[in-house]
Amino acid sequence: MAELAFDVLEEIMVPLDVKDVIRCKSVCKSWLSFISSPRFVKAHLNHYIKSDRDDHQLGHRRIHDRDSDHWNRIVGSCNGLVCVSPRDAEFLVTNPSTREERILQTPPNEFEEATKMSWGFGYDSYSDDYKAVVGLETTNKVVAGRVAPPPTRFHVFSLKSNTWRVIGEVEYQNMHARKGILCDGVLYWFMVGIKPEKLIIISFDLSTEELKKIPQPDDVDYKTIPFFEHKLGLIQDRLCIYPYHSSKIWVMVNNKWERCIDRQQSKYDFVHCLSRVTDSQNKRGCVYSFSHDDGHP
Repeated sequence: MAELAFDVLEEIMVPLDVKDVIRCKSVCKSWLSFISSPRFVKAHLNHYIKSDRDDHQLGHRRIHDRDSDHWNRIVGSCNGLVCVSPRDAEFLVTNPSTREERILQTPPNEFEEATKMSWGFGYDSYSDDYKAVVGLETTNKVVAGRVAPPPTRFHVFSLKSNTWRVIGEVEYQNMHARKGILCDGVLYWFMVGIKPEKLIIISFDLSTEELKKIPQPDDVDYKTIPFFEHKLGLIQDRLCIYPYHSSKIWVMVNNKWERCIDRQQSKYDFVHCLSRVTDSQNKRGCVYSFSHDDGHP
């Protein structure tokens, strides 16, 4: 197929729904090769990201685990891909729209011994790579003659290199939500220090692989709310903090926290339900699929 034909084909196919694009893979080998190419995948993805941004009613897309199975845990999602931990010390990345998946390399033995984890998944635009990040609580330390809470050691898995690496540790523990909030290529977690009342926000930049402590809102109202009620989230692709039993919201704008007075200003989230379906061609006998199919090929 000539270069011009590829350009025309791309212009026609990029706006198509992902289900229709997947059907087009069966037309011929050249179409299969074209649709599977990184160029088309990125073009199709960017088209739908722009469509979301232009939709003034849509706030954020979220993945919800529809199954009641305790072990079907979502590590994170990005660009239509979902990282799942079906059982302890096992991770896989799946595209629920195409029902393709990749089981990640077996992590280090210490994953099986961990009692608590912080984790997340996202895209590193600098190296064009997807990464899974897992923080494990290590063994307790004795500080000033007393046993101190164990630090959290972070491991990162690169889909490109197919390896797990230790990238550092912090002297804090996961608080209540193990899944990190992904915002603009950075993962965020609420954690606690040696004293339970010492609340910390830890960030991990997927490109630089740096762990940092992030300042919290310097607001009297924020400080009066019990620390265990705070939760991280997203509003219009911006990091936010919202307490469970309060209408107050703080949003990160240009690296500073600002009050979002009215919750009604926030847009609705589109929820994609993740389910497991039977598949005889898969080694595990099942694959992951969206009830609302809106991923990318």
